[in-house]
Amino acid sequence: MIQVGHTVDLDNYEKGNPRDFTLLKRSTLGELKKGIFYETDWGNIRPGWHIECTAMSTRHLGETIDIHTGGQELLFPHHENEIAIAEALTGKPLANYWLHSGMLLKDGKKMSLEAGNTVTLQEVMDKGYNGREIRFMLLGVHYRKSMHFTYKKL
Repeated sequence: MIQVGHTVDLDNYEKGNPRDFTLLKRSTLGELKKGIFYETDWGNIRPGWHIECTAMSTRHLGETIDIHTGGQELLFPHHENEIAIAEALTGKPLANYWLHSGMLLKDGKKMSLEAGNTVTLQEVMDKGYNGREIRFMLLGVHYRKSMHFTYKKL
């Protein structure tokens, strides 16, 4: 059970109460211009991230999937909220097993499109590295530990 101030670091939590999560969000100006909204009594809104993921997984993968994966940073609140939505909707577990991995880091930061520090598998292979070398690097770190990517490690 979530206990205010105990199981949630309130300094890094944006809600007034950690038991709350976002089902629907107010659409931004950019989303309004693109037509990404529903008109409601509460204003122009769109589905929140948690409900989007739940809708996609249950539609395309079924009510219960075998293994749900994601980074450790998604455990709370994202995956907890996906579970709450899916189980309220279907009455069934969202996934039989959960696997949360560490992050892939580059230059000390999480590798992401937002950070602009991504390296694709094709880019690594274009530099002359083969599948065996890449697998060896990936298997050299426990899946729950973050891995620092460098070409030197390859």
